[in-house]
Amino acid sequence: MKPTPPRHYAPAACVVLLACLAALSSAIKFELPALAAGVKDKNHRCLSAYIGKNVLVRGSVEVGPGDHQSTDVHIYDEGPNANKYYQRVNLEGHAKFAFTTLDHAEVFVCVTNNLESGYNPSPTMQRALLLTLDTGADAREDSSFEEKNEHLKPVEIELRRLESVMDEIVDEMEYLKSREARMRNTNESTNARVLGFSMLTMATLILLGCWQVYYLKQFFTAKKLI
Repeated sequence: MKPTPPRHYAPAACVVLLACLAALSSAIKFELPALAAGVKDKNHRCLSAYIGKNVLVRGSVEVGPGDHQSTDVHIYDEGPNANKYYQRVNLEGHAKFAFTTLDHAEVFVCVTNNLESGYNPSPTMQRALLLTLDTGADAREDSSFEEKNEHLKPVEIELRRLESVMDEIVDEMEYLKSREARMRNTNESTNARVLGFSMLTMATLILLGCWQVYYLKQFFTAKKLI
């Protein structure tokens, strides 16, 4: 029996790689200086990710110590409805958030570090922030997921997680497929309109040329030039 060529494993390998990447959680740590309220420059930072519709998003924001500073967190998307998912003013310590997306859109997590009035900005006026963000199957509570599957082995539980991730990938691919179909229909409709406009333009030019020939013939006949 001949061994199967390695290229036959490429589709399966790609699917497994996508599943593994989708299951990863994001954790970002950064420092944010404090500036006067209303001045969004270096004290304002936004992180974004494109997330599909009806996807569970769970995360947390941890704010380090900082005197005379007020940290605000806003989470929203840039979809057609401009949905706002989370807002927290003057955050101290640790806060968690969870929501389900309402549209296929870019979701933004924006953090602003404001300096209290009466204080001047300085290099020491800054805060360390830790942002974690999980989406889809990875955003589920581990405890509740394991309780539902406590009769399974660890490998089987992990396979269940990967199955959920694969379902999300399939849903996303279906959305992209429908989006591609809409774009194709739009292109075909545009091409049909352009073709109709081109034919109308050509017919107009032909009629205009015929009218010019007729007019010149009548003109030259009247002048007895022909």
